[in-house]
Amino acid sequence: MDAMLQHSHLDPHGMRVLIVDDDAGNRESTAALIQLKGHETRTASCGPEAIEVVASFSPELVLLDIAMPTMDGLDVARTVRRMPNIEPPVIAALTGYGDAFHRKRCAEVGFDYFLLKPVAANDYDYLIWVSSQTARMREAFRILERKHKADFYAFAISQLDFAWLILNFADGRDEAQKLRSFDKVQRMQERTYKWLKMAAGFTDAQKVALQLKLDALQERLTTIKHGLHL
Repeated sequence: MDAMLQHSHLDPHGMRVLIVDDDAGNRESTAALIQLKGHETRTASCGPEAIEVVASFSPELVLLDIAMPTMDGLDVARTVRRMPNIEPPVIAALTGYGDAFHRKRCAEVGFDYFLLKPVAANDYDYLIWVSSQTARMREAFRILERKHKADFYAFAISQLDFAWLILNFADGRDEAQKLRSFDKVQRMQERTYKWLKMAAGFTDAQKVALQLKLDALQERLTTIKHGLHL
C-alpha cells in the first residue's frame, strides 16, 4: 500500500492532522506514524485541549478517541461542529467500541468516519487520502458558491431529477443493468448529500427542497435494493 501511494497521484502531502487521545502511548505513536507519511500533526490529551488546538491549528483531519474522561469524544465532535470561523475538519472516531450503539451515536453527532482500535497503518493511508479529497471538495464548493450560487442549486436539483429518470428506465432491464443503475444513482445521491452538508450558500428553502428530493430518492433506492436482494 505504501509503495503504491508513494508512486501515484493518490498520495496527499501536507495534511494538518490532530490526534486526540488520553492515552499518551497511543497519541504519540499515531502522531509519529502520520508524520512519517509527510503530514503535520498536533496532539491533545483531553477534550478541552482538543477544542483549543482546533481553533489555533485548523486541522483538516481530527483523529478523535471516544472514551476520554471529563469531556468525551462525542462532546468534542459536537463542539467542533458548532465552532464558528473555522474550516470544518473531517472527524474520524477512533474507538475500541464497535457495537451498533456507539456507531449510531458517532454518526448522530457529526463524525465522518469510524475506525476500530487497533487501527492498521494502511487504514490511516486510506483515511488521509479520502480526507484530502473532502478538503479539496469543500474548497471547490466555496468557489462555486461565490461564482454561481443560483446555478449551483439548479444543477443539484436537475441531477436528482435525472437520477429519478435513470431508475425509471432501469425498471424493464435485466438484473445486471438494474444493479449498475442502482449503483450509479446511489453514488449521485451520496454526492448530493455532501453538497447539502458542505454548501453553506443554500437558502433554507433550497435545503428543504433538496432534502425532500433526497428522501424520496432514498425511499425508492431502498425498495429497489430489497428487490435486488442486496
